[in-house]
Amino acid sequence: MKTLMKRFTSIVCIISIGVSVIPVNAAEVDRGISASKILADSKDPIIEAEPQAELPKVQTPEKVVPKANIEKTRPQTRTNYSYYLEARELEDSLIPGIRNNIIDAIKTSSKKLGYLKGSTLEVKIPYMETVPEFYYPPNNTTIRFSGRIEISDISFNTDDTVSIAYKPGTLDTLVFTKLKNEPSNTSLNLTYSKAHILHTYSRLIFWTKVEDEIEKRAAGSIGAYQLGFAEAAPELEVEAKKEVTRLVSNSEHTFKAEDYYTVKKSAGKVTAKFLTQPDTSKIGTMKATIELTDEYKQTTTIEVPFEVYEELSADPVAQDLVLGSKITTDMLHGWVKNVTSLSTGEISPTDYEVKLTDEFTTTAIGDFNVKVSVSSKVSNDKVEVSVPVTVSMGDAIELSNTQGEKIGALTVNDNQLSLVNVDQKVTGVIGNDIEIAVFDGNMQLPILNQTKPSKHAKLAATANKSEFIKLPIAGTITKDTVIKVANNGMKEDTELLINYYSGIKEWKMPYRFIEDQAIYYHYNGERFEAVEVAHLTKKTVAIKRMATHQDLDKVGNEFFLKPMDQTIKFISFSEYPDTSKVGKQPGKIIVEQTLPAGNKVRFEHNVEADIDTGTISFAADKTMVFDDITLTNKNMTVGRLSDDWQLKVNDTRIETLKSDWQLYAKVSGDKTLDPYMTYVDESNGKHSMLENVPIYQQKQSVEAANETIIKWEANQGIMLDIPKNSDLQADEKYQSTIEWTLVLGEE
Repeated sequence: MKTLMKRFTSIVCIISIGVSVIPVNAAEVDRGISASKILADSKDPIIEAEPQAELPKVQTPEKVVPKANIEKTRPQTRTNYSYYLEARELEDSLIPGIRNNIIDAIKTSSKKLGYLKGSTLEVKIPYMETVPEFYYPPNNTTIRFSGRIEISDISFNTDDTVSIAYKPGTLDTLVFTKLKNEPSNTSLNLTYSKAHILHTYSRLIFWTKVEDEIEKRAAGSIGAYQLGFAEAAPELEVEAKKEVTRLVSNSEHTFKAEDYYTVKKSAGKVTAKFLTQPDTSKIGTMKATIELTDEYKQTTTIEVPFEVYEELSADPVAQDLVLGSKITTDMLHGWVKNVTSLSTGEISPTDYEVKLTDEFTTTAIGDFNVKVSVSSKVSNDKVEVSVPVTVSMGDAIELSNTQGEKIGALTVNDNQLSLVNVDQKVTGVIGNDIEIAVFDGNMQLPILNQTKPSKHAKLAATANKSEFIKLPIAGTITKDTVIKVANNGMKEDTELLINYYSGIKEWKMPYRFIEDQAIYYHYNGERFEAVEVAHLTKKTVAIKRMATHQDLDKVGNEFFLKPMDQTIKFISFSEYPDTSKVGKQPGKIIVEQTLPAGNKVRFEHNVEADIDTGTISFAADKTMVFDDITLTNKNMTVGRLSDDWQLKVNDTRIETLKSDWQLYAKVSGDKTLDPYMTYVDESNGKHSMLENVPIYQQKQSVEAANETIIKWEANQGIMLDIPKNSDLQADEKYQSTIEWTLVLGEE
């Protein structure tokens, strides 16, 4: 928009009676400027006429009814000037924009008229345009207007499915109302009236207010416009019931069509009726036809399946099942007997089948009534029978809580390990955590209380019992698979873990055999049995102080009451008792068992050794051999044949019991040889060995070694000192015995 400004360089005042001169701003307006914009000020004065009455408002009736002729309001009689043509020209220039704004408001409304009868839609419409003060009409600079231009008496050439009217008491709101459940035409012609109410100013030399221009005229019909104010009704869409409805032959029924379909989409409420119904006098399958209609008179038909059969009769056979067992189709045949058709008599078992009517599993012990369906394979005959079923413990490990309530069980049926509830009344574990671990039979040498199991789960004492069967344990189980069941509520003479075989309580693990409140079972292909290697009875073994690992390995079997055999054997210590200490000292032993299928498992047992206060012992090589002697007429000293001959004194006594000790030696055994046996000391002094000779002395000391090794140089120690005139004879062998004496304490 371009605004031209013009300023006058002088102000002229004319005085006349009854008229006042007021200086104001004036401006010229480019052709085509919108009347809604305020123009720039001008210095031109306005001569204002005498005040007139307030401009009358154009009234619009509450309900607009299309009229063939709209009454015209002729311009009023004027005393001086008349500018109605200019006012009409201004009106005609603005009315198309108002009309287009009204159409756009309807077309772009965010809400639409609903497709069902009674739906309404309100649309705000911009029905008028304000003309600002001192507006120049196009191509005329001597006239100015202010006021408003408006459209009224709006009506549309609607069909009989919708009405359009003003909202009572308003000129800016149209109300659309759905009258019928039928599609509506939204491409309409628009009829309306147009009016202007304008203050008018004229200029000869000065601007002077003259009479107002007020007029209302019929504008005729404009259209057609696609207003798109209404929602389209959805097409009728229905899904037929797919399940076959079974009917006993010659039975009477009152069918409700609404039971056999689901409405996906529709225009309003759907009504339905059977066009054809099933004939129960005919045996076999058939279809019935249903017609459906919605409120828009849209129709469709569907077919639903029926089956007419001749009712059978059958007697139930009570069943005794074990916990966790599977129910097979072949098994179900034995649940009924005397299956008879009313028309053909008794039916062979090969000509009928039995299925569970309701879901049933053997996951709880107790008595149940289980419904089964018996149906003929050669006809449509069928009957439902209620069979009494008792579920008892089979091959299972039963778990109870500290209140004596049965929590659950591990069962094996058809090589399937399962976790099941055994008492539906129990709501909580109460008092004892439960831990379950599975060691698969294919695992290589698992140490049951050390190796990570293939499956593991734990149920806290605070958990709900229903969580028990959710533990991730169930699945296929192979022979020699080991199951660990731990229970921190286990006490002596309680029955928290009980083994069953074929429903009979077989045994309870004695408390003295329970290691860390856990029992280990292996599956032998038929039942659970205790893993003997995990439940061995142990004993404390007396061990000498400072015994070596080799010494301990030799007595590993002695820590168990049960003798080791071909199936159970000692492997090794995994942790040796500390034999440097006195009293009960702990250790750990790995024991291995070969299971029936050949798999091997191991268990680490905690054992206890009773270490004594220690001893002192002496050891010497059993034989001392001397060099061969060649007799001469000279004295000679004969040494030992081997230089590595030695003596050992092992003192493992605890420090408080240790004392000085001395080692003595003498010979006795050969009267010919003995006089020549001599001990040569460190100073090379010679001592006869016919009496005790001191060989070594050890003083008590904290630093003294537990083991003392006594060795001699080649020319020292026990030797033969033979004179030239000895009694020894050539070509003879002589031997004698050395007696050793270990003396404790001071000499």
